[in-house]
Amino acid sequence: MSTILYEKQDQIAIITMNRPEKRNAINVAMIGDICEALTKAAADPEVDLVIIAGAGEKSFTAGFDLKEAVEVDTDDPQQTREGALSESRLFQQILYFPKPTIAQVQGYCIGAGNWIAMACDMIVASDDATFGQPEILLGFSPEFPIEMWKMPYNKMNEWLFTGKYYTVQEMEQMGVVNQVVPFADLSQATLALAEQVLKVERGTMRYMKHTISQCFDLRGMRNTMNFAPEVFIQALLYRQKTLAEEFNANVKSVGLTGALKK
Repeated sequence: MSTILYEKQDQIAIITMNRPEKRNAINVAMIGDICEALTKAAADPEVDLVIIAGAGEKSFTAGFDLKEAVEVDTDDPQQTREGALSESRLFQQILYFPKPTIAQVQGYCIGAGNWIAMACDMIVASDDATFGQPEILLGFSPEFPIEMWKMPYNKMNEWLFTGKYYTVQEMEQMGVVNQVVPFADLSQATLALAEQVLKVERGTMRYMKHTISQCFDLRGMRNTMNFAPEVFIQALLYRQKTLAEEFNANVKSVGLTGALKK
């Protein structure tokens, strides 16, 4: 598990995304490592709660690793589909994890980082945290529209239609973030919340998690999460085609250098 760190503190498992030099950007290897760590924590009878964190001070995660993403052959619909479904499985594994989960967020929480954080049951964030989905401005549709369940309706529309960044204070006001603390206190505050949660009897906690998941499913969550990647794939393929056409037109009108600058 080279892209993550996994540690246990009594009843708590801490999964830390560990690519601080890349602002914890999520690549294929990290997706597999987080899934493996979650499976391990779910099967461990001594673990009753999981914290998901990011290494370093600058980012929880800056989203998907764009350098790796551009190497994907988007002309191959099946390869594109398999990649999107793999990513969706990670988010759903967090969302439907049988034990309570807390996201410990600092710095940038961008793109897929929002989905990891919002898929957790609670979020504790540092006062310098910034949230956003800038990919929307580039023509991407939500691959995992958890915002529909975690944000007020009008603010969710603003989030999806503008692609702008939000401060942690704005996210707290929306009820998405549970607690905001200075970065120096982030780990301690997250552990304190975890300890409070662990006062609930284990069997009761597991039953509540199951009940909450079932209630969300009655509102269509699982069907939405399974359907969204298919829409994302179609939007991605369309975007690649239209951008290629736009680039070729710019080459003819302003030359290669001008097209690259645009």
